[in-house]
Amino acid sequence: MSQDRVLLFADDFSAYPLGPVENGYTPWGEYHCRTDQGRLGPWAEATTHHSWRQSNGCWRVAQDGSRRVLEQTFCAKHSYPLIVTGDEHWRDYQLEAEVRPLSLAAPCGLVFGYRHSRDYFALLLDGAAPRLIKRTHDHTEELASAPLIPDVSEYVSLSVACGPEGIVGRCGDITLVVLGNCDHGHGVSRRVRRGPVQGISQAPWGHVALRSRRAVTPHDHAPRVPQHNPLETPAPEFPGGLIGLIANAPARFANIRVSASREEEEAAAHRGAGHTAELNRLRQQRPRPVLWRKVDISRFGTDRNLRVGDLDGDGENEIVLAQHRPYLGGDGCCMISSLAALRLNGEVLWHVGDPAPQSGDTTADLCFQVHDIDGDGCAEVLYTSELELRIADGATGETRLSVPTPDTAPPAAQGGYPMARVVGDCLYFCDLDGSGRRDSIILKDRYTQCWAYDADLGPRWTHRCNTGHYPTSYDLNGDGREEIMMGYSLLSADGELLWELDAIDHADSLVIGPLRDGGPVRLAVSGSDAGFYLLDAEGDILRHHAIGHAQTICVAKLRPDVDGLQIVVNTYWGEPGITLVLDADGNLLDEFEPVHYACLLQPANWGPDGSDLILLSTHPLEGGMIDGRGRRVVMFPDDGHPVLCSDVRDIDGDGVDEVLTWDRNALWIYKADPGSDCRSGPYPERNPWCNDSNYRGQYSFPR
Repeated sequence: MSQDRVLLFADDFSAYPLGPVENGYTPWGEYHCRTDQGRLGPWAEATTHHSWRQSNGCWRVAQDGSRRVLEQTFCAKHSYPLIVTGDEHWRDYQLEAEVRPLSLAAPCGLVFGYRHSRDYFALLLDGAAPRLIKRTHDHTEELASAPLIPDVSEYVSLSVACGPEGIVGRCGDITLVVLGNCDHGHGVSRRVRRGPVQGISQAPWGHVALRSRRAVTPHDHAPRVPQHNPLETPAPEFPGGLIGLIANAPARFANIRVSASREEEEAAAHRGAGHTAELNRLRQQRPRPVLWRKVDISRFGTDRNLRVGDLDGDGENEIVLAQHRPYLGGDGCCMISSLAALRLNGEVLWHVGDPAPQSGDTTADLCFQVHDIDGDGCAEVLYTSELELRIADGATGETRLSVPTPDTAPPAAQGGYPMARVVGDCLYFCDLDGSGRRDSIILKDRYTQCWAYDADLGPRWTHRCNTGHYPTSYDLNGDGREEIMMGYSLLSADGELLWELDAIDHADSLVIGPLRDGGPVRLAVSGSDAGFYLLDAEGDILRHHAIGHAQTICVAKLRPDVDGLQIVVNTYWGEPGITLVLDADGNLLDEFEPVHYACLLQPANWGPDGSDLILLSTHPLEGGMIDGRGRRVVMFPDDGHPVLCSDVRDIDGDGVDEVLTWDRNALWIYKADPGSDCRSGPYPERNPWCNDSNYRGQYSFPR
């Protein structure tokens, strides 16, 4: 390394024990905060897929002769294993590594300019051709390529020098060049350069390959099939970003090094300091979380299956915790084994069933809710257990009324034989009669059928469809009775199909409502692998964003400078944690990746001028609340509080949200510090507490 360059990062993997980078590739990251998986020192797995569970961890530290290496062990037919590290403020740097493909069936190589796991540059060893590519969501553009057949018994030296002058990728003695002032959007030169590339590197790079601007289809292994005229593709910009290692098939990586000029090191430090100063300024203008309560829940500990309501009519809220027993080889069919009601001072109001230590977090809803179904001012607890649908007295837990759950109609369960009757996936309350109260009950199974009941558990109707995870309702036609959005199907109050969205996979979360004051009603749909849809009341598609596996939606006022409400949607399977902010018409305002997992995007009225912030989690480093530009403007103290689960609601009724955070042992509750100004305007219209779910679309409509 020349004397005018400095080392920004280096890793030879000798500091880590041999063995896998542990990651279960389960859905827990959809709504739990756990930072103990997919991590290796400064590295973090940026992608995940349920089909990888058989891999026992895609990445592992291995010994290859005298050196330690990081090895990707798995042939990933879905998505692509990617592990990243670095500093988002790096702009003009050189990345070097030694790479040994163990298979030529799929690409492996170096990622640079990483903004999120669907937006990056890469230098890939791809069968017979090293390639420089730029990926942006479902579009992958080949910037340059050259013929080369790697030797799987040897390591190949890969390096990338990137910056505003362009990109130079080196694979052994082959050099791929992309020229142009990318950082300023001036485009990529189509001229062929041979010999040293001034301003990027002083090294003799050897043969300079001819470059192409070939677009390829969005596929796991990026096949070289043209999508459209490449001349229509705008030249990519290079804004800088993290670095990473990527491999769709077994490969080994050694001696990772990132270097830059001294001037760039200073510039990156200056950019980082400016970013930190701006965050500190914003945080001083936002409330500070102050601990209000601690509740011992160790006897009845649960994961993210906690409900809140006034159970005894005394004007104060209690909490209800549910525990489970899984059936049929997984947690998609979980039966509630115990319920416990506690006051916020820790006093046990009642419990039913046999509380026991729980093994493993559920990755589905447990079928219970707290709701004043009879309107007497005291909430009841409605739940399914022992193949019954029950209404229990909120003050005592005693069952008032029960009916058998419906008989199953195969297919009703994943794997094995179905239960004789429906276990129950979730409960939803709505107004099917125009009474002005949520006194009708919707019960559904995991994916195939739903049933409607009256307040006395009398059956009303049933409907079979792709139910998705959790319904929502709205009086779309103004007759006083609510229509039900069940997955992709809009049902009348009588259970008749009105229209259906033709989309793949299933709906993960839904929100219905006007996105502008006095504007028309819109339906926002997170459609899993189908992406995000914005629909009108007739089911016509207004916007569709193919963003990967769309997981959670929140509709709230996050940007006071933008007309109407904003839609926030994030991703999970494949490329998790990518978060998009859209305007009321579904146009993209911003995108970012706060963490490499998802969250529930819960709004909290801690923002300025009556706006909301979004809770990521209460983790003191990776969590906090973000504004509509993705900035962590509120952080939680590093005081030992539990971080596994979190929730937002005005639990004491003072007009300002509290933040609940818990694990199996303790529940902590934080308030906004009393001196903060977050009480402008009336409390927004939020999801009713009786319709709680790990999959509900979140909304916060200003009143």
